[in-house]
Amino acid sequence: MNLKADRISFIINTLVIVIVIAELFPVWWMILTSIRPQEEWFSILPWTLKPKLDFYVEVLFGTKYSTELYPRHLLNSIIYSVGSALLTLFVSSLAAYALARLKFFGKKFVSRSILFTYLFPSSILSISLFDLMSSYNLLDNPLSVILTMSTFTSPFCTWVLREYINSSIPVAIDEAAFIDGASKLKVFSGIIIPLCAPNIVSLGMYSFLTTWNEYLYIMIYMSKKTMFTVPITITLAMAGDQIIWGQVMAMAVLYSVIPVTIYYAFEKYLVKGFLSGAVKA
Repeated sequence: MNLKADRISFIINTLVIVIVIAELFPVWWMILTSIRPQEEWFSILPWTLKPKLDFYVEVLFGTKYSTELYPRHLLNSIIYSVGSALLTLFVSSLAAYALARLKFFGKKFVSRSILFTYLFPSSILSISLFDLMSSYNLLDNPLSVILTMSTFTSPFCTWVLREYINSSIPVAIDEAAFIDGASKLKVFSGIIIPLCAPNIVSLGMYSFLTTWNEYLYIMIYMSKKTMFTVPITITLAMAGDQIIWGQVMAMAVLYSVIPVTIYYAFEKYLVKGFLSGAVKA
């Protein structure tokens, strides 16, 4: 019986190792290509004997024609993503508190239909949103991307926070604070927000990454190259007759560093936030 269990465990562990290698190999190849000299770009060997960081220098300082706007585009990606995450958390936390604690007409309908917006693909709204942003003169403006992306991420964040407040924060805490003379705003900012901190961190990361990887709406809203983000930079770098693979992979590696760093910096909050948010709707 133990022999059979050992065989099953060995097979499972082997499959896990194979899957992990298959998942990580493209990442390793991306990093490897970014440090390889040009003559080794199409080598099948999974290593290099002549590593160099020239492509990273070219990308970070924009010394080549194809990479000259990369630093600006990386800054744009950060501005759009951070702005969207902050606005999403501000809106969704207020909405979640209102849906969880306040009493008003239509509350149950709003609570049950808040995720209804996800039935429609975001791309189907592109024409109407473009017309709306054009009417407010927000084209080629970071606000257009921030407002749009926060609109797409706020419903989910509101839903998770509302369910967490309802299931994990007793109403008695609010009532005790009210007896002590605290206002609803004080209860929200001094009690609800600190208790929801892990969820807020995880949902902020979700909103950040959603905007970080956005391509469609930035192409729609931005006509100036200086307003683009890194995904578009990489696409443009691959649109020429001769693809500069070293620079392209260096761009991709640098673009991946920020979200990976944020993930490991807030890993314990992310795991706790997602687990605590996985409550019954």
